[in-house]
Amino acid sequence: MRLQSRRQVSYSVGLLQRQERTVVSMPDAASESKHERLERPSSFERVTAAAFEGLLVAAISAYAYIFAFVYEAGFAQVFSIPLSFIAVSLTNVLVAGGSLLLVGHLVVSVGNLVFMMSDIFSGPISKRIKRLVPLLLFSLALVCVTSGTRLLPSFIIACAVGWLIAIFFQFIFPLLTQRGKGSYREKLVAQDDLDARTSDWYDLLARRLGVGPYSLVLLLLMALVVVYYAGQSTAMRQSTYLVTSTSPEMVVLRVYGGNMVCAPFDRDTREVKPSFVVLKVGEDPGLALHSEHVGPLRLEGQVSNVDNSSSHSPILAPQP
Repeated sequence: MRLQSRRQVSYSVGLLQRQERTVVSMPDAASESKHERLERPSSFERVTAAAFEGLLVAAISAYAYIFAFVYEAGFAQVFSIPLSFIAVSLTNVLVAGGSLLLVGHLVVSVGNLVFMMSDIFSGPISKRIKRLVPLLLFSLALVCVTSGTRLLPSFIIACAVGWLIAIFFQFIFPLLTQRGKGSYREKLVAQDDLDARTSDWYDLLARRLGVGPYSLVLLLLMALVVVYYAGQSTAMRQSTYLVTSTSPEMVVLRVYGGNMVCAPFDRDTREVKPSFVVLKVGEDPGLALHSEHVGPLRLEGQVSNVDNSSSHSPILAPQP
């Protein structure tokens, strides 16, 4: 009897312990399930994320189209081609999108390098150097895309004037307005405090949009200016064109979709006549085109587009 009673007591104690473990583990399982539900995004969050991704892709595609159109507009301006002739193809958009990604990577790399170098200096000086990064990128881009053309001297002068103005207001102006302060650092800090208390239209715009979006919009606008002059520089430097077998000879300035924008030209002066003929690709089977080095070309009555004096030597017609 005693042995049986001990077995019953042991069985009861073991049963109670198992029940306690079950009771203790149930809240843990419930809490884990609740934690998983909190981490799992709701249907509204999933829809919002998908909509944002769709809008982002649409915005990038639209900007790539604008990017390609502005480039073609810059090219067309050199020869006075009407903007209504421009047709941006899917290939142009894809090339523009790839160029944007490459240029964006380079801009971020250069910006990070300048930011790291600016940390060598003290707080207010480092802040001012970082403010000049957009101007630095803009100036370098303009000088690079216009090198070798008649646009380069004008842009060098414009960039130099812009840099002088920026350096004056960032580093010299505090010396004039904060004469009561002691060291140069104190003058810069006092000027920053004064600027923080006063605001103009672009400060208000930056506060409304946020510093990040405002900087992004500013860089995108600068990129459009650069790509416009890149299109102009391409037209000014291009040497090889398709030449028609018609009489008089015409040079194919640009191909938009299935249309070739052609113009008569003078081989001796390398001048393009300000009249255009639009030919359909493949419409005339008897039309022969051959690639030839006839440039750089310029519109009739304009000065040379390039700085190379040898470009004025006449181009002889190919011998049959």
